[in-house]
Amino acid sequence: MDRAQLIAAIQNHQQALFAIAFQYCGNRQDAEDVVQDVFLKLFKADEAFHSEEHLRYWLVRVTINRCKDLLRNPFRRLRAGFEEAEAVLSAPQEHDTEVFDAVMALPLKYREVVMLYYFQGYSAPQIGMLLHRKSSTVQTQLMRARGLLKEKLKEVWNDDTP
Repeated sequence: MDRAQLIAAIQNHQQALFAIAFQYCGNRQDAEDVVQDVFLKLFKADEAFHSEEHLRYWLVRVTINRCKDLLRNPFRRLRAGFEEAEAVLSAPQEHDTEVFDAVMALPLKYREVVMLYYFQGYSAPQIGMLLHRKSSTVQTQLMRARGLLKEKLKEVWNDDTP
């Protein structure tokens, strides 16, 4: 990969990869390190990408794998607060705090499919390819995650009513 192609890839994919890495790692510094490692790996890769979509899938897959490697280290399991997540991801609004916190509290296997589906816009078959799971498994995990969110948010919203 030449310098111009690398710069184009960074410009096109850096924000999406950072959002994915932040969702996994839970803090800005680790997410930045992961994205930097991914682009370094891209620069060193001998792989020929057939299309922009192929490159995007490769980058997302490498990002997820790098995040999982990082999370295996027990000293790296720090989580960001809502304020930092809001500033970094710019996804939740003030009224969505409970929803965002509930999503971030899901077990990883559910959180990753919810984040890829709702926040990154991937379809269930695409998520299946990225995570090496069957599409039906992804759909089941989405369904279970929605159920967990429904229960969690029902508790939160029932506590708020007078």
